[in-house]
Order: sequence, then structure tokens, then C-alpha cells
Amino acid sequence: MTWAAIEDGTYQHIFTKLDKPYKMQGQLVSWASICGRSFAIEEPQPNPKKKKCAYCLGKENGNYDKA
Repeated sequence: MTWAAIEDGTYQHIFTKLDKPYKMQGQLVSWASICGRSFAIEEPQPNPKKKKCAYCLGKENGNYDKA
């Protein structure tokens, strides 16, 4: 898993590689954030200038309810 932000994203998410690519809007996505709010075709690169996603942080810390 990797903290990363996609270009148009506001937040950095924790991305994980999918076992099987998923077709979304006519494109195959291979990466998904653990909060389910962001997807990427190729491995997203970290961007420390962007704020970390609170939903991903909550899941990483085991607090599914708090985000």
C-alpha cells in the first residue's frame, strides 16, 4: 500500500493494487484507495503537499466510524 495523490485529487489516499483490474468508465483501473473514493490506472505517486485523506487514515488506524 502506498500514500499517493492523483493529479486532480485534493487529498492523498492510501492506494492498494487490485488483484484484478476493474473496468470503470471504459478504462481498466488497477489501483484503488482503501476508502473507495479514488481510483487510478497506474500506480499513483506520492505528493506530500496534499493533505492525507481522513477516511484512509481512519481505516489505516482501524477507526472505520471516525473520518
